[in-house]
Amino acid sequence: TASTMHRVVSMVIMSGLVSLVIPYQFEFTAALLWLLWSSARTLNHAQYQQGRTLQKTMAWNRFHFVMSFLITFILLLPFCVPALMVWIRNFAIGWFKSIVSDHRVDYVLPFLVFVEGLSHGSSVDTASWKRFSGVTMFMLDVMIGYLVVFGVRYSWQIYFLTRLWIVWLLVLRVLDSGLVGMLKRKVLQSEQHHRKQD
Repeated sequence: TASTMHRVVSMVIMSGLVSLVIPYQFEFTAALLWLLWSSARTLNHAQYQQGRTLQKTMAWNRFHFVMSFLITFILLLPFCVPALMVWIRNFAIGWFKSIVSDHRVDYVLPFLVFVEGLSHGSSVDTASWKRFSGVTMFMLDVMIGYLVVFGVRYSWQIYFLTRLWIVWLLVLRVLDSGLVGMLKRKVLQSEQHHRKQD
């Protein structure tokens, strides 16, 4: 559809900007502001939800889900602000040479895709969450263990551990979307079509 195409084009443009012009910290800050707007919108939707109790509960659950990620992103912001301030100062004085690692698209793309999905109403289904709860809890346990042991010395790794967590949530979202099943059906249909031709 046109909406999906518009979203894909905007993601490609943002990725291109990160790889060529602006650092990923700028895009992360933009994703944080986008998430702030999304959480305000879900709060507004939850407050003005009329009718049945189930709809109200679902609206408030959605708001709490989005708000938990907003808090996570706010906690990650101090890892991005120093590099962003240096980039702004360098840009203001006309020095455009930047550090190569600041233009890594893979550092910010999972956050952008996740926030884009949240702003359009998609989230991780509880059935998928329960089905992979062992893997999910193991990942959280490893992250917490790493932070307890190495968090003071390697605090900058918190950003990258959270990025892995977001990638896992994106994998769960893809599994929920039925995309995997649709691809399997397409492959099976093409195999059957080739068998008929033989």
